[in-house]
Amino acid sequence: MRRLTLPLATNYFLLSLHLGGNGLGDESMLLLSAALASNAALQTLVLSYNAMTAVGAVALAEALATNAALTHLDVAHNRIGSDGLLAWLNLKTNSTLRTLHMSHNPAIHDAGGVDLLRPLATEPLSLADETRQKLLLKSKSRPYAATLVEAPANTSLFTLTLSEIGLSLASASRLQHVLASTAVLTSLDVSMNSFSLESSKELARGVAANASLTYLHGGANALDDVVGELMATALGTHPRLRTALFPASFHGPTPAATSPRRSSQRRASRTWTSGGVLEPPGIVALCKAIGKNSTLRVLELTSVGLKSDTVVQVLATALETNETLTELHLGYNSITLRGCKLLRDAVAATPCQLTPESLILEGNSGSKARGSNVLISGGSLSPTKPPVHPNTTIGEPLITFTRPSQLH
Repeated sequence: MRRLTLPLATNYFLLSLHLGGNGLGDESMLLLSAALASNAALQTLVLSYNAMTAVGAVALAEALATNAALTHLDVAHNRIGSDGLLAWLNLKTNSTLRTLHMSHNPAIHDAGGVDLLRPLATEPLSLADETRQKLLLKSKSRPYAATLVEAPANTSLFTLTLSEIGLSLASASRLQHVLASTAVLTSLDVSMNSFSLESSKELARGVAANASLTYLHGGANALDDVVGELMATALGTHPRLRTALFPASFHGPTPAATSPRRSSQRRASRTWTSGGVLEPPGIVALCKAIGKNSTLRVLELTSVGLKSDTVVQVLATALETNETLTELHLGYNSITLRGCKLLRDAVAATPCQLTPESLILEGNSGSKARGSNVLISGGSLSPTKPPVHPNTTIGEPLITFTRPSQLH
């Protein structure tokens, strides 16, 4: 590793360095961080899928205090814990980093999450503490230097991914504060943190007070009717949000609360609510809302338990009047042959912009699996348990396959 890091400290030509999947531990990270502190050229550094702990992460954070070139840092899928992560306050003095990927380090936990979020907003102070700080800064008789905790927030970070790092209520509350005060953060991923309803409520409050996000991924975090209503209201009034993903979050009748908001939403163009089990009356309200929506481009409803011909008829009718939807994912539900025909007929109508290729019905009765001639007959191909993550293994098929040549 020394052969790499020694010349890296003064290298002016290398712009991108990918060291992912090499099993690098803290010793390697310490060497790399020392070089990074003085490097003036490297823009992208990928260190995912290694064996870094909090020791290596702290060294990287300290290097960012003096580095003025790096714009993209990926430390996802390591062994980073919560100890010492207050060192990431050094981001307050960094003005170049645009993207930070910290996802899939589950040992960070709630306390570590709070420390990671600290540099993105000024520290919340009581009125008394705020007044005291202002007086100290103005004092001429006793010079006062603000600490990093008191320093202004980072103003360069646009993208932050914190998926599956063990965030909970304390970090969700801090996130609410960050979202309410940031003017630069545009992309946020806090999926797969198993948020409690109270934590999800904090996220919804943060989104409601935010005006900068264009992308939000909150999948696999709990949303009930009440929190779903709060989130729907926040999404519906957000001035910039284009993509809101909540797979494996909505269950039961919750969409009844979200669909009226979604139908009048001014900005969002993509919504993903796959992987839950949507039931009437919520799923009916959602289907009706699609006919009134004028912004949505992509809707993901994969594996949500959709099976009733009556509900599918409502969806088909809505599609006939929708003029903006260009992709609709309905794969791996239990839609019947009749239901599939209703949807295809609706797509053929005008002004619907969907095509047979962008209406995804794979895994339903009467639909061929992609890339083969296998035709599903007599039911649906669905997992024994709805997948909650793209990497989740799908279980055994619940039906048998029949090739078209065998059908008469």
